[in-house]
Amino acid sequence: SRHNLFITEDGQFDPDFMVPAFIRRYPFVSASNGPDQPATFCFDTAAEVVSDKPDFPFFDESGEPTDTTKEAIDFVSAFEADSRITERFVARLIELDLFEKKEVKIADPNDRTKTIKVADYFGVSEDKLLALPDDVFLKAKTDGLLGPIYAHMLSLSRWERILTRYFKSVNQQQAAKAAN
Repeated sequence: SRHNLFITEDGQFDPDFMVPAFIRRYPFVSASNGPDQPATFCFDTAAEVVSDKPDFPFFDESGEPTDTTKEAIDFVSAFEADSRITERFVARLIELDLFEKKEVKIADPNDRTKTIKVADYFGVSEDKLLALPDDVFLKAKTDGLLGPIYAHMLSLSRWERILTRYFKSVNQQQAAKAAN
């Protein structure tokens, strides 16, 4: 069955892993009002943490945002700024033609001579990166692209850890079914 490998049985995020900012910002989000207008800070009124009698009110008695609300606004604003940086970064990598389609394959547990394709994705090609002309590579370095590129490439090695976690979960589910 499909399930999030980073959610514990009691429905919480595994404390050994970072929760993505996209999720941590919930129930807050910003809505764009156009290129020359400030964004509007919004929240999901149906979220469990939103109520008529909250532990942390959004506004104080004078109608001003509380410190908690200000922290949420700052977090969402930083998230949106980081998202724009990421979009420009990805656009630059596309411009440099550094992406290639990749596959994640694992050994077939029933036949070690075969592999099973787990996923397709686009990742930075180290060969394409190293084949850049020196002046283009130097410009990428000067523009601060190399650190994030190598961080991305290093993160691709995490597939093994995720797959190990998946198979451990599957084995636990099968053992639980067999015990019943």
